[in-house]
Amino acid sequence: MQNALGIYAGAVKEDDGYEVDSPANRKQVLIDELEKAISEVTGFLAEQKIDLQEIINASTEDLHKLELLDEASEILLNPNLQDDFAAFVRQINRIFKAILPDQQAYQYIKQRVALSIIYRQMRLKSGEDVDDQDVLDVIRTQVNELIEAAIETVHIGSNLPEPVNIADIDFDALAEMLDRTKKPKRSDIERLKNIIERRLGQMMERNISRQDLQVKFQELVEKYNLGAYQAEQFFIDLRNFVNELDEEDKRAVKEGLSEEELAILDLLSKEVALSETERNKS
Repeated sequence: MQNALGIYAGAVKEDDGYEVDSPANRKQVLIDELEKAISEVTGFLAEQKIDLQEIINASTEDLHKLELLDEASEILLNPNLQDDFAAFVRQINRIFKAILPDQQAYQYIKQRVALSIIYRQMRLKSGEDVDDQDVLDVIRTQVNELIEAAIETVHIGSNLPEPVNIADIDFDALAEMLDRTKKPKRSDIERLKNIIERRLGQMMERNISRQDLQVKFQELVEKYNLGAYQAEQFFIDLRNFVNELDEEDKRAVKEGLSEEELAILDLLSKEVALSETERNKS
């Protein structure tokens, strides 16, 4: 892709040096690159039993298209697939924009929209905002090319709350939800992982000596990403880790200390060097 965009920007390297190419030829290079990228992502999806053309052709009248989109996003939440799929989406969106306003780009618009919708659903299922402006632009302006207004009816199902504002989450209620979730989906796992990441970040800000919990969490995630155990076992381990965080969060109250007092006590007991800010607090 970088080669294609470079050609579009200026010159083509010939055997005897650089020669300025025509705009039409440079545009054709990008169209060829877009076709290649679409073919590659179609093959990548096919390896995961996802038929991109079936999604495009499916009817919206019985919500079958939306079910296929939902299934695809659930499959692609696999940690071994997420980054590769995101890279495909970004690549295709950038080439597509570079071709515009040439109308030839629009022969691939349905593929572009389908891929962007799947990516959007993956982010929402994980409880995260869409982090790609090109994807947001596609969702806002071109969804009707694929599924008309039906995208608004997509239900992002999860047994867990969104981790947008950790302060608003009732962790006692969360514990009950986790106990009731016997067959977690990948979206449940991603959402719980993000809840833990944000909660742990806040707990670390209050008490840096909790770094052992941070290390433990990172090891859990890394082992799962490497395929050391299945999704259900990872969910169980995350659920148990949430219980550890609950106990740690209540430790200050049990010991009759404020959060600041507990942080200083932990630092002293672990012989962790105090920062200048922490020394001033003490």
